[in-house]
Amino acid sequence: MNIFRLIFENLRSGTVSYSLPHTHDCTSDQYRGLIVNDPERCVGCGQCAYVCPSAAIEVTRSGDHYTWTYNPSKCAFCGRCIERCKPRTLTTLSELPPLYSTQDELKQVLNMVRKRPVRPAPAPAAGAMPAGAGARESVAESAKPADQTAVGQRKEDLK
Repeated sequence: MNIFRLIFENLRSGTVSYSLPHTHDCTSDQYRGLIVNDPERCVGCGQCAYVCPSAAIEVTRSGDHYTWTYNPSKCAFCGRCIERCKPRTLTTLSELPPLYSTQDELKQVLNMVRKRPVRPAPAPAAGAMPAGAGARESVAESAKPADQTAVGQRKEDLK
């Protein structure tokens, strides 16, 4: 086909795209929009940045402070960061992102203090002691005070 004929047919058919600004609802329930982080629950582990294939998420640490940065212009909207986030602080928006004119206009930067994850205390072992275990523990307990007394005396001698 001749290129000039193709150009003429396209000009004759008129506009086939939407005029901006155009808004419409998403038709899919599985739509992945912009990533949103909940700073109150985020522990700063950096797993979201580790699995991000397009490097849209960056986590930089400085002592107990860290910076979580999300750049939607780099994002592939694959959802791997949401799947990897163990505290479940990352979510996606179900609506279309707003229109923007500069590349980093929708960039999110959160400065937070790193929180240590709370681990449950180990449960005491349930069940009865095996036969003969009580005798071994009583011998070990009778040896403890003598050892602790000796350690205490050494500390006083060093002062």
